[in-house]
Amino acid sequence: MYYGVLKDDLSQTIEKRKTRGKELKDSKKSQALAPVPDRIPLPPLSEALREERRKALRDASKLTLVSQESPPTVCMVTALNAYGGVCCCDLSDDTTILSMGSLDGSIELISLDEEQKLKKLRDMEELERIDMEADNLSELIYDDANAKPDVNLHGHSGSVYSVHFSPDNRLLVSSSQDCTMRLWSVETQKNVVLYRLSRPIWQVQFSNRGYYMCSGGEDNTAVLWCTERMHPLRIFTDSYGSVNCVDFHPNCNYIVGGSEDRYVRVWDALTGTCVRTFCGHSAGVTAVKVSPCGRYIVSTGADGAVCVWDVAHQRLSGMETHEFRGSMGSICFSRDGGSFAVSLGNESISVYSLDNLIAATSSVSVNNELCFDPKINMPNFNIFTYPTMQTSVIGLHFTRRNLLLGVGVYNA
Repeated sequence: MYYGVLKDDLSQTIEKRKTRGKELKDSKKSQALAPVPDRIPLPPLSEALREERRKALRDASKLTLVSQESPPTVCMVTALNAYGGVCCCDLSDDTTILSMGSLDGSIELISLDEEQKLKKLRDMEELERIDMEADNLSELIYDDANAKPDVNLHGHSGSVYSVHFSPDNRLLVSSSQDCTMRLWSVETQKNVVLYRLSRPIWQVQFSNRGYYMCSGGEDNTAVLWCTERMHPLRIFTDSYGSVNCVDFHPNCNYIVGGSEDRYVRVWDALTGTCVRTFCGHSAGVTAVKVSPCGRYIVSTGADGAVCVWDVAHQRLSGMETHEFRGSMGSICFSRDGGSFAVSLGNESISVYSLDNLIAATSSVSVNNELCFDPKINMPNFNIFTYPTMQTSVIGLHFTRRNLLLGVGVYNA
């Protein structure tokens, strides 16, 4: 398995800040284990995505590293009196738009910047009258007069289980109880593509290039999609239970899925085969997330366990157990990849240090050989816990400067 990630300008800038004065031999090894760039066909980067990466590169210079000595700043976004109830949420990569899916099938887009409302693209008749050679063309194509702080999207006939923004913030994909996935245009604020399946879809995710999508559903399959086709590109059928959660590997070559059968699996998007299987949860897996370096997978389960899996050695690196048993989970890595935040759907947010776990597992040896015993409830692994008053946390997000945002629903 090629778990390495090719470094771009943004990742190199973040890594230089994180490893200032340290050796970079691990980084070079990771790049050597990365797949060739054309192993998976990817379209060229769009101008919108290039612009977002340039903005992220500028913010990387002001990034604050999260560690045991430097706790993250946490900000909560709480939904009050949410009509119909809130099932899921996601924030755009630049943290300007919040999307929330409801039990009544609607999706609400909320602008988090008070000075920047949600602008809608003009109608076709108006666009035809615009001078395409104008210097301010990017401003003329939007209807500023009707910009709103929030917009409701309607189309699903069942509860919305998952929403996710594309990396360029121009598209939003959603999955629902009505056995459909919908692709929405944030600029036109309309549904542009409808994908139909046979059973409800629990989660859908964009890749970090925005072209591919993956979904996990009640039909015991994970599915690979793309924005240019309405039929699946790959269907992964190895699971013996409902695929509750999915995530893309950072190099876009692999898909990770967590199932009700308690297994975490990694599938090769090119061949369609299962290349890794991890077992350790005693109940269904509720969330999975791949680290930015591509080597580690974090999963949460209905058993209250938080597990870290080493893809390279195919083993469990560490586990933290909790008394709380929840049916949902949320995981988000910091931008530097050294720590991650977890919520089990309860009224708290926990921050874990992946760097501390890696240091502990790599330093333990028996007779000059590495010891692969997992670290269970290791000290200094769970470095911070932030309780809320009466808010169940359903989503987490690290901004480009490593400010931690939590999204939750107030429990009256």
